[in-house]
Amino acid sequence: MDIIIDNIVNDWGKYKSFIQENHLHLLTKEDHFGIGISTLSDAIAYTVVRVSPEHSQATIIALLVEQRYRGIGIERILLTTVERKLKEKNYRFLTYDCVVQEGEKPEREFLQQSEGWGEGRALSTVFIASIYECMNAKWMGVVKIPKHFQIFTWDTLTETEKIYIQEGKDSWYPAKLSPWHEEHLVDRHLSIGVRYKGEVVGWSLVQRAAKNMVLFKSLFVRDQYSKLGRGALVLAESIKVVATVNEIEFGMFVVENENKEMLDLTKRHLLPYVIRKKHLVSFRKSISYNT
Repeated sequence: MDIIIDNIVNDWGKYKSFIQENHLHLLTKEDHFGIGISTLSDAIAYTVVRVSPEHSQATIIALLVEQRYRGIGIERILLTTVERKLKEKNYRFLTYDCVVQEGEKPEREFLQQSEGWGEGRALSTVFIASIYECMNAKWMGVVKIPKHFQIFTWDTLTETEKIYIQEGKDSWYPAKLSPWHEEHLVDRHLSIGVRYKGEVVGWSLVQRAAKNMVLFKSLFVRDQYSKLGRGALVLAESIKVVATVNEIEFGMFVVENENKEMLDLTKRHLLPYVIRKKHLVSFRKSISYNT
């Protein structure tokens, strides 16, 4: 079989209908690049890579091969091409992140330890819960909005508040929870914010993951209010907003394994209503310059 290795940004027409929409958007950013593989007429595989020059590291965040071409070496060709490109920039590390089902072994045939790949390390747990069951949970009826707190939908956030939040990054909230990360994917009508005495102190950002499912992408409450249990308040109110859309049956929550507070919150309030669990696993290798 004859194949062609492409730089995706130079072949948009060939790959546009093959690549997932969120990956297409990432490829417009300077800190991402994409490699594709095609036959003479059709795209059959691609990978999207995020680069972090300051850490001399790159992360493969997507690697997709059309079903009928899997397991015949296409994955390795993509990885080899990515590594070759990274060597040109003197990168030192490459990681590969993937999602595995609960109970599934995280090994990937194309990530061999003999080729420098380490064992997979679980970074996060993905919980998929029934929105209907959550709404009928006893704790949902117990959580009330305290005095001086106000819940609002994200589409009513003011320009002044946007500036206030932007200026607070790495001060009162971590950059990784920035509400502007992949902002184009956020459903502003289903996402909410919380104010205390008129000042924004938290949010729950929601994305549509499928017609019947949403991703609760980012839940944050300032420390002094989180310690008072306001995280449960924001979670409950966020679920209530999502439940107003009848076609949405499921909610997906991604929780870092090191985030003990959020794991405890999830286990305490959501675990009885979880219908499926997955894990985000990361593999890592040092890029060799001996060959």
